[in-house]
Amino acid sequence: MTSPGGAALRLLAPAAPREVPELDGRQAAALEDALADRVPGDPGHLVIVGAPGSGKTTVAARIAVEAVRRGTDVSRVLVMAATRTTAARLRDRVSLALDRPVGAPVVRTAASTAHAILSAESAAHGEPPPVLVTGAEQDQILRELLEGHASGRGAAPDWAGVIPPEATLLPGFRAELRDLLMRASEGASLPTASRRSAARPSDPSGSPRPRSWTSTTLSSGGDR
Repeated sequence: MTSPGGAALRLLAPAAPREVPELDGRQAAALEDALADRVPGDPGHLVIVGAPGSGKTTVAARIAVEAVRRGTDVSRVLVMAATRTTAARLRDRVSLALDRPVGAPVVRTAASTAHAILSAESAAHGEPPPVLVTGAEQDQILRELLEGHASGRGAAPDWAGVIPPEATLLPGFRAELRDLLMRASEGASLPTASRRSAARPSDPSGSPRPRSWTSTTLSSGGDR
């Protein structure tokens, strides 16, 4: 194969996933501790500490593999990774070591795990599954809400004397506002957070109507 410029190109097959390495003595002892039978009252928590590159992820992967080999249903095994790239790489290594088809992914990120839990909960109640809304989509929703307020549509917050009206249309303002709304949403206290913000002179409202933001976000996701 040649490129448009005439240079020769050679396509390479993706590298095969590496197997989960064997454990050294201390790592093997940690694995046995993790899989040991628990007595009543023992929470079964195990914390593995070590410097970067010392094998913490290897131990976690080996624990998952060994648990399945010892009889644990693979659907009850979950390894969480910090990033999607790490999760994909580790998922290949664990699946290769298990040498069997698995239903749901054994390795996920925290966000993927949360989404799977909410999806199962929605299905159990006969509700539409949740849809992830990206930061760009959230910014678009906020921009439309704020532009609507600026043009007189809806019940807009009173920014007078604190924030110039034109500033509410700037990307930086939307970014700060979105962050505030997300932090309040995580605490399940959108209206409360808004009221507390309104009591502070430096932040008159803290939200362009939290309820309108929440309902708009939910309907945006639910229509997909």
